Amino acid sequence: MLKEDIIWYRPDSYEQALSIHLNEPDIVPCAGSTAILRIKSKKIKGFIDLSKCELSYIEKRKNKEANQASIIIGSMATFNEVIEFLQKDNPASGTFEYMLMKALVEAASYPLRNLITIGGSLYDFPLWSDLYAPLFCANVKIDCHNKVFDLVEYIKIRRSNPHIIEKITIDYDKNKKYGSERFSQTTFDYAALRVAIAASYTNDLSLDSFICAVTGTKNLYFLEEKFNNLFLGKNLQNEKEFDDILDNSFFGFGNDFRFSQQYKEKMARVLIKDIMMREKIIIN
Repeated sequence: MLKEDIIWYRPDSYEQALSIHLNEPDIVPCAGSTAILRIKSKKIKGFIDLSKCELSYIEKRKNKEANQASIIIGSMATFNEVIEFLQKDNPASGTFEYMLMKALVEAASYPLRNLITIGGSLYDFPLWSDLYAPLFCANVKIDCHNKVFDLVEYIKIRRSNPHIIEKITIDYDKNKKYGSERFSQTTFDYAALRVAIAASYTNDLSLDSFICAVTGTKNLYFLEEKFNNLFLGKNLQNEKEFDDILDNSFFGFGNDFRFSQQYKEKMARVLIKDIMMREKIIIN
């Protein structure tokens, strides 16, 4: 339960907001306000409204290498703003842009997507996150003023180091195949889990890169190099090889009031196979 005498601060710049937070870590940044009701700490003395800090922007950047592309997103950009930005290019299924857009469209409801921000969602990382799994399939850098973290580094420090996300940069390979799916009871329900995949293959149809990320596990996410390496060199036309790997996989889900651990493990394997079939990572 929050204190009744909470003070709101409304700085005009990112630098002012950061100064307030660093000088008094118990005065915390507030983006879309969707997580306030879940805050249980009584230590919080105030909130910093970031709406005037000019952190709501999205842009694409051309890279020197033809197969590489980047998207830069300010931390206050909302899910719907990112969706609308990506929709302008009408991305094709199997591209990174389409995967990210689809994942955000499936998150929450339209009114909530007008409030949920990229920065707030990265910091919060709820168990039902629809954002993280697709981002694990790219090279993501999170800019916090004079410090830049990759995604895994940021997850580790986000609760212990006072900071405010300024922007994120997403670098991705346009030659890869991408796909993501979620599992939930209803369209508007929290995701019980989300799976995302990025893969590429050689001319002889053998996988030469493979990333599979799963969120919603007991440790928040599953991203294991050892597991992903099992797929390397496998031929797209040999479905049994992929089935053997998936049948012996374990992602580390827990039980909850909706689904058992075993059921979620099974659904994760089903979704991975569905994505691989749809994006022709498996050809039968």
